[in-house]
Amino acid sequence: MTLNKYDHVFVVGGTKCGSTALFKYLDAHDQIVGTKVKESRYFLNESYPLEKCVESSFDDFYAEGVSGGIRLDSTPDYLYCDGAPDKIKEYIDSVAGRALIVVVVRKPLERLISFYNYAVQQGIIDNQLTFDRFVIESSREELKVPHPVSLAFSQCNYSKYIAAYIERFGKSDVVVFDSLALKNSPVDVVGDICEKLAIDSEFYKSYAFPEYNKTVVPKNKVLGSLYHKVERYLRVSLAGKGFVFSFFASIKPYIDNLYKIINGAKKDVQLGSEALVVVDALAKAERQRLRDMGVLVKW
Repeated sequence: MTLNKYDHVFVVGGTKCGSTALFKYLDAHDQIVGTKVKESRYFLNESYPLEKCVESSFDDFYAEGVSGGIRLDSTPDYLYCDGAPDKIKEYIDSVAGRALIVVVVRKPLERLISFYNYAVQQGIIDNQLTFDRFVIESSREELKVPHPVSLAFSQCNYSKYIAAYIERFGKSDVVVFDSLALKNSPVDVVGDICEKLAIDSEFYKSYAFPEYNKTVVPKNKVLGSLYHKVERYLRVSLAGKGFVFSFFASIKPYIDNLYKIINGAKKDVQLGSEALVVVDALAKAERQRLRDMGVLVKW
């Protein structure tokens, strides 16, 4: 395998920034082969507070009999996991390959709103916790839940995490996009990635670019909690089960959409003066740090 050609793409983050949509868009290309489950989580540390699919090797996350093509893994928590950059680099070196690292960043306030709604949807936090308190407690690291949502505020310091990947892979192999660009002009984002990968982007000129993974707040908290517990159990237990898992993965988007129709609701979010000050300060500082890295964002 020649080192001047990419054979892997890792969408390493960030969470609630559009990684699901980007995975789906890239996986649709006939020269890119995505993992059987969108988030393999294979290179997360054992101590990282997320459930991992139990697989003996990274190869097990790809369909049997499929060879060739550029391998794609989209696990947005790789961005925040201390050990992930080294683990990915060690794997790539072990197969004498080359990886393109892709990061999507999002305006901190928008990401915090999305993460808050997700945490309520999943039953990770009490739905009585207001968004304002969620922001304040997260900024003070007082949000004590066994999930990365507790770090929602600090994880908006994207530049700190991106730097770790640049250090391991080199600046030329790390590309960063604003989630607004992915939302408003996805054809340009995937086109830029295809150009880096040296593959044809013509396919995307007629691609529909559907919306994926829209977060909703449950009308009924008990039903919502039960639904997501069952979903997580099936996702973890069926991984590596061949046809059974493939069938589950194929019908899951339709089941998710049906659930959102039945149990989805809107939750108003309001930001008090204290929380607004800390979020604005975070966004201003991070915007400058990203600019210093050569990343321009429109927030």
